[in-house]
Amino acid sequence: MVFSSVLRTLGAACVALSFAPSARSANAGRAVAAQQLRAAKAKRRTNTISTSLTSSTTRRNKNHVRASSNEAYNTVDGVGSDNTSDASVDAEGFSTLTATYPFYHTTNQIHSELLRLQAGCNGWLSVDTQGSEAGPSVDVVSVRKPNVTPTSRFFLLFGEHARELISAESGFHFLKTLCGETNLGASSGMSSSVSLLQKFHSRFGAADASAAAISSLLDTTEFRLVVNGNPDSRKRVERGEFCLRVNGQSVDLNRNWDLKWEPSSASLSADTNPGPHPFSETETKIFRDAVKEFQPTAFLTIHSGTRGMYMPWAYNMVDEATRNGPTMLRMIKELDQNYCKCPFGAAGKEVGYSCPGTCLDYVYDKLGVDYSFAFEIYSNPADDAALKSRYDELASSSTSFIQVNRDDASNALGADAGCFMQFNPQTQDNFAQTVENWTRVYLRLAQLVEEDVTKKHSATGEASHETGGTPSLVESERNSIVGDEDFQALVESLRNKDTAPMWRP
Repeated sequence: MVFSSVLRTLGAACVALSFAPSARSANAGRAVAAQQLRAAKAKRRTNTISTSLTSSTTRRNKNHVRASSNEAYNTVDGVGSDNTSDASVDAEGFSTLTATYPFYHTTNQIHSELLRLQAGCNGWLSVDTQGSEAGPSVDVVSVRKPNVTPTSRFFLLFGEHARELISAESGFHFLKTLCGETNLGASSGMSSSVSLLQKFHSRFGAADASAAAISSLLDTTEFRLVVNGNPDSRKRVERGEFCLRVNGQSVDLNRNWDLKWEPSSASLSADTNPGPHPFSETETKIFRDAVKEFQPTAFLTIHSGTRGMYMPWAYNMVDEATRNGPTMLRMIKELDQNYCKCPFGAAGKEVGYSCPGTCLDYVYDKLGVDYSFAFEIYSNPADDAALKSRYDELASSSTSFIQVNRDDASNALGADAGCFMQFNPQTQDNFAQTVENWTRVYLRLAQLVEEDVTKKHSATGEASHETGGTPSLVESERNSIVGDEDFQALVESLRNKDTAPMWRP
């Protein structure tokens, strides 16, 4: 759609997410924006790729991998865990990821840390490893206070795409926060009046506000998470394949869901291979069954490569979900203003092309989950100036929830370092800021959902919220949205009100 001409200019097929809100974009504006981004990326590539890869080689030769990894790992976690096992290195005794970026965690470290949390966390957390030794296995984590009846059930899916390392890191940090191992404190990005933590500052003081807020939230909300949804391919990314998106069978796990699934064709990138049929992959079967069993009130899938907050539909570029659509839009509008300043709305409509077979659409439509979202949580900061100045005209150069191959920095040149810096923070400060900011988002979203469910129950006199088993609503949504003038007016008012500029430096 809006981005197609930019993609042809860059010489890559279906590369990126369109941030342009409509077809008002001018060709001249897109050309200028694309030129700005290409120039910025070329400069970054020259300055960073050789430095990044040389750093790995130097550390390997000096045999400092283990010490460097463990020191920074313990510093970032702040929990003093001893990580001197071989979990931080690969079969050859070397991990490109932890050598170059020691504040990240390997797949083995994440699994070990989940088991450690299971042994503590006030007895609230449990880990269920699903799959088999012969194939992929995925950790499904539950967090629930004993002896409570939750009003809301929140399912979060991290790490579907292997190269989006920060997604799994964000999920891990969120779990540690639920278990009281991080102190969020106050933040300039938080709402001044209604945030979860602000409620407890005056009662408990800032030092205890985080723990009090989490405990209060868990009185009403149960969580289930997949922290690392593509562990086998993530291990390859940890060894330096920083552009790898698909699973071990070369299937895009976020095109393998049974909602408007489409078979592969010659026009599709290898990075968006939907598989031979819906749910052909072990990982997506695990995800599907875990969500079905949990019957969530809310669902969120987390990606990186750009920044954005999305709701259904992703499968086409026209429709916006009407069932609970106004409520979902209000929620992401508030979150966007306080934490992201990024594009928001219906996924396919905002990105400018159709994305069939996604978890977002499947969970919303086939499982009847009324609060269904997809968040993009990180983009290279060097892109911000160009994106901010040309937001209304510009289609971005990368995606993740719906992205395909990267263009100049990673796809055409095959530069793994270029992929890493587009999808993941390169500095410890940026890493920490990202996981902390988005943990606040997840907490606030959980609070918003719980409050809305409680409000609806009070209005209708229902004793509990039931989800799951709702018949497919795709066709009825499509038929009703055209005539739903009130909803369309709300969509436009929320999108246009106080949203410029949409990007922050």
